Amino acid sequence: MQLHIGFIVKQKNINFHTQKIYQFLDACAIETREDHQFFCHSGKYNGTIIQSIEQKTSDNDIYCCSLPDNMIKEFMEDLHITSFQNVIDEIRNLYHNNYFVYKDNLRLIEDEKMIMKCKVAFKEEEKEEKKIDASFSSFQIEEKYKKLKEYIFGQDEQLKIFLSCFIRNQNLIGLGFDDEMIAGLKSNILLIGTTGVGKTYMIKQITKLFDVPLVIEDATRYTSSGFTGEDVDNMIRNLYVKSGKNKDLAELGVIYIDEFDKLCKPDEGSNIATIAVQQELLKLVEGTTLFISTNNHSNVGGFTFDTRKVTFILGGAFDGIKDIIDKRCKKKTLGFQTEKEEIVQDTTIQKEDLKEYGMILELIGRMTNFITLKEPEKEDLKNAFLYSKASSLNLSKAYFEANGITVEFDDAFVDAVAVKSLSLKTGYRGLNQTLNAIVEKEQFNIMSGKTKVLKLTKQKIKPPTSE
Repeated sequence: MQLHIGFIVKQKNINFHTQKIYQFLDACAIETREDHQFFCHSGKYNGTIIQSIEQKTSDNDIYCCSLPDNMIKEFMEDLHITSFQNVIDEIRNLYHNNYFVYKDNLRLIEDEKMIMKCKVAFKEEEKEEKKIDASFSSFQIEEKYKKLKEYIFGQDEQLKIFLSCFIRNQNLIGLGFDDEMIAGLKSNILLIGTTGVGKTYMIKQITKLFDVPLVIEDATRYTSSGFTGEDVDNMIRNLYVKSGKNKDLAELGVIYIDEFDKLCKPDEGSNIATIAVQQELLKLVEGTTLFISTNNHSNVGGFTFDTRKVTFILGGAFDGIKDIIDKRCKKKTLGFQTEKEEIVQDTTIQKEDLKEYGMILELIGRMTNFITLKEPEKEDLKNAFLYSKASSLNLSKAYFEANGITVEFDDAFVDAVAVKSLSLKTGYRGLNQTLNAIVEKEQFNIMSGKTKVLKLTKQKIKPPTSE
């Protein structure tokens, strides 16, 4: 059995979901059509839907294709769909009702009845078209927060601030404000935290939940023009590629620049070079139009890209900034024979601290939110280890149980893992390191069939080394 589908491509309704499905339908057309062409009401289009979208030639065109039985099964597996009817429901959701599906034995592609049905569906959709709901309530922030809390532990307030900033940006875009207003109100984030506190993980989980394109860049790879290294404009090109080469999607994406603090400390490289990179980043963050070449030639085969809608996140450990904060918080006043210290209570990071650390003032001014992730305490580690859906314990347990192996552990083991992880000083990563050190010694016997029960005890954990 084959599923035959006719659908209308509308540029304004293209999102990350439909982008993926268009790529899937392209593959179906290549498998089922000898000439690898789609048929639309205006004639035959020689190429893929994705190419048509990129060339802006697809708006309001009706395309027809067939999904072979084997590809339907793959589609159902990829999206965890359990019935054939749910395939149709999923397509309905992904196409915002700009489609027509039938599964009888009518001839495909040149079938005029199908084309007419598509046209009728298109006209009805145009008449009943509703405005996109981009209100605060549509983002369901409390539900999203609860969902994220299934994966992220020990950062409750930080997560609330981060999630609010992210939704603010999506809300600004959804309400249809012009690019200048979006650039003026958009939240760009400076994310501070030591190794292993979950900076990258938090960003990945939020962008995944909202299905927004994300690229993660290492700041140390980039240099200003004239220096050896990558040009910062490549970040935009990488985002474009990650977005399925859909420029409109890329402009709504997120660029996370990790290890940014390495560009701030003059003693770790050329001060001139690192400041130059910050200045190049400033242009992207405050909003600019770039020409992005698609064929490695400067002025041929490319497109212009506006960075004003892109969310930029600068992250790093910022080692040593606590000393700068402590210094600011101690205002010294001299008496006749004694030196008194007036302690200022505000120990949060201020702009003056970042300036002294080596960040240029203009870039500081473009960071609307400074979020500092706290280092995990013992209880945070225990909770993450036990209850996070992505914890190494729960993932390993699911893996071994799928292979018929029972996993046993007790509270004493969990407590010992948390203590050991604290001693490693690698944040939540210490949980993985501690558990993996045990599992790697046991898995040979498990795989050979000698062991049917994996017993996790605190005696198997190497005691923390004393400093």
